[in-house]
Amino acid sequence: MNALSNASWVAAIQASKIAIQLASLAILSRILSPSDFGAMAIATVAINFSLIIRDLGTAATIIHNKEISDRTLNSLFLLNSIAGAVLGIILYLSSSWISQYFSFPQLESMLAILGMAFPIGAFTVVHQALIEKRSGFRTLARIEVVAGALGLFAGVTSALYNFGALSLAIQAFATTSAISIQLLIQSSWKPSLRFSLKEVKKHRRYSGSFTIFSLVNFFSRNADSAIIGRELGALSLGIYSQAYKLMMIPLQLLNAVSNRALFPVLANRQFDLPAVRALYLRALSILLLLSAPICSGLWITRDMLVQVVLGTQWEAASSVLLFLAPVGYIQSLTSSTGPIFMATGTTDIQLKLGLFGAALMILAFFTGVNWGIEGVAACYLIANLVNLFPCMTQTLKQIEGTWNELILAATPPTLSAAGMATALYFLQPKIFEALENTTMTLLATIAAGFIIYTGILILCFNKYMRTTLLASYKKNYAQ
Repeated sequence: MNALSNASWVAAIQASKIAIQLASLAILSRILSPSDFGAMAIATVAINFSLIIRDLGTAATIIHNKEISDRTLNSLFLLNSIAGAVLGIILYLSSSWISQYFSFPQLESMLAILGMAFPIGAFTVVHQALIEKRSGFRTLARIEVVAGALGLFAGVTSALYNFGALSLAIQAFATTSAISIQLLIQSSWKPSLRFSLKEVKKHRRYSGSFTIFSLVNFFSRNADSAIIGRELGALSLGIYSQAYKLMMIPLQLLNAVSNRALFPVLANRQFDLPAVRALYLRALSILLLLSAPICSGLWITRDMLVQVVLGTQWEAASSVLLFLAPVGYIQSLTSSTGPIFMATGTTDIQLKLGLFGAALMILAFFTGVNWGIEGVAACYLIANLVNLFPCMTQTLKQIEGTWNELILAATPPTLSAAGMATALYFLQPKIFEALENTTMTLLATIAAGFIIYTGILILCFNKYMRTTLLASYKKNYAQ
């Protein structure tokens, strides 16, 4: 199993997703209103919650176990399929109540459409997990790119025909359906109607802890949308959600490479802690090498980025990005820890950390909402900072690592990104003065940032580049 190959194909998947999501943001933000995106943000909260219940930790269980019987696979398949159908019905029946609770009339029809995707998606959870288990990320890359493109086409077409907020639900439904159809075609595994409660119970401890952690993590990550939607309304939520998407879209690429590609490899080496530690620290180095300049660049260019990508009507989103950009850097650290707990089978510790983090985040959201969406973002940043230290401490404990090793991996990219941001702070006004065009200034600033960041790394951290990223990369990733 090759971590380099996994990472490359997952990066390809996520890069394609980012291109599609950016195109979706740029196009649909100019057709639909902030309130439409606010409604979709609330619908996404309901959908993400239901997805966790539907999946029941199935994918993680299949990948974690080196050997898994066909009887277990069929049992998990039937369990997921039933859960998907039941949740789809519940979501449909509760759509009216959810719509009334948040005072978003368009939510009812959106949730009804999205609810139909649940049985479709649940039917192929096992198929996708088996493809990931054998590192078939090349196949998944093709599947997800095609599905994303079809979903974008469906969403834009619906928006142009004045479907409003429903366009976003149609886009999500089309994407899910396209993924499931392709997975059924590509997977060599064929299910049969054989269910064994004994087989399901055998994996209950691992999958149960992981599912509960996922639920806790869900509440900590999505409570902001629920609270803003309830207290501040659809318009404020739409602006906040678009700012959050701008922060998360590039980081999704990096976090997916870290979590999705590394987990099968770490699970395969779960009893060799020195190898797990070396692989994790090397992966973290590369993750920060990319996430640090992205978050710094997002902070510096936030005003121009909002204007170019979303449009002038979304100007208020830039004040939210002032606080969310640093959150992105912190979450690139904390999100990288998931594969360690999953691979070492310590999802119970992951659950305890998740409970602590969720309490922090929810407290931050309830506090911050008193000062509007900027207050929510500011308190969210503080909560993420507090949560960082126990999360990383426990992760290092599982792999018998030290804070010195972590700091050694994080310092070069972090300092280089800080130097880049400082230089761009003074350089950006001069670039705009010379070009007198927002789009061209944004592109020129990004190019200048890349040159400055790379230059600082080469001049100041040459040894780090040669040893940490090249020699160790060959040793640990190419195996």
